[in-house]
Amino acid sequence: MSRIEFRVSVAIFVLISLFSLLLAEEFIQFGLIRCLFILVPVQFFATLFFVFLLMSYSEESRH
Repeated sequence: MSRIEFRVSVAIFVLISLFSLLLAEEFIQFGLIRCLFILVPVQFFATLFFVFLLMSYSEESRH
Protein backbone atom coordinates (compact mmCIF):
# COMPACT_ATOMS: atom_id res chain seq x y z
CA MET A 1 0.00 0.00 0.00
CA SER A 2 1.48 3.31 -1.00
CA ARG A 3 1.35 6.50 0.99
CA ILE A 4 -1.39 7.88 -1.25
CA GLU A 5 -3.56 4.81 -0.70
CA PHE A 6 -3.02 5.13 3.04
CA ARG A 7 -4.05 8.79 3.00
CA VAL A 8 -7.14 7.93 0.97
CA SER A 9 -8.08 5.24 3.49
CA VAL A 10 -7.65 7.72 6.36
CA ALA A 11 -9.84 10.20 4.50
CA ILE A 12 -12.50 7.52 3.98
CA PHE A 13 -12.43 6.69 7.69
CA VAL A 14 -12.82 10.35 8.63
CA LEU A 15 -15.70 10.77 6.17
CA ILE A 16 -17.49 7.71 7.54
CA SER A 17 -17.03 9.03 11.07
CA LEU A 18 -18.39 12.44 10.15
CA PHE A 19 -21.29 10.85 8.28
CA SER A 20 -22.19 8.73 11.30
CA LEU A 21 -22.13 11.83 13.49
CA LEU A 22 -24.43 13.60 11.05
CA LEU A 23 -26.75 10.59 11.12
CA ALA A 24 -26.72 10.72 14.90
CA GLU A 25 -27.65 14.39 14.83
CA GLU A 26 -30.55 13.68 12.47
CA PHE A 27 -31.83 10.66 14.37
CA ILE A 28 -31.43 12.08 17.87
CA GLN A 29 -34.94 13.49 17.54
CA PHE A 30 -36.27 9.92 17.37
CA GLY A 31 -34.63 9.05 20.67
CA LEU A 32 -31.20 8.20 21.97
CA ILE A 33 -31.60 4.42 21.80
CA ARG A 34 -32.47 4.42 18.10
CA CYS A 35 -29.60 6.81 17.46
CA LEU A 36 -27.17 4.45 19.19
CA PHE A 37 -28.41 1.50 17.13
CA ILE A 38 -27.33 3.43 14.03
CA LEU A 39 -24.20 5.19 15.26
CA VAL A 40 -22.45 2.35 17.08
CA PRO A 41 -22.44 -0.27 14.26
CA VAL A 42 -21.41 2.26 11.61
CA GLN A 43 -18.55 3.57 13.72
CA PHE A 44 -17.54 0.04 14.77
CA PHE A 45 -17.21 -1.22 11.20
CA ALA A 46 -15.45 1.96 10.12
CA THR A 47 -12.93 1.47 12.92
CA LEU A 48 -12.42 -2.20 12.00
CA PHE A 49 -11.84 -1.20 8.38
CA PHE A 50 -9.33 1.45 9.45
CA VAL A 51 -7.45 -0.94 11.76
CA PHE A 52 -7.26 -3.54 8.98
CA LEU A 53 -5.81 -0.93 6.61
CA LEU A 54 -3.32 0.21 9.25
CA MET A 55 -2.14 -3.35 9.81
CA SER A 56 -1.72 -4.02 6.10
CA TYR A 57 0.13 -0.72 5.66
CA SER A 58 2.51 -1.47 8.52
CA GLU A 59 3.20 -4.98 7.20
CA GLU A 60 4.03 -3.66 3.74
CA SER A 61 6.25 -0.89 5.08
CA ARG A 62 8.39 -3.50 6.88
CA HIS A 63 9.26 -5.27 3.63
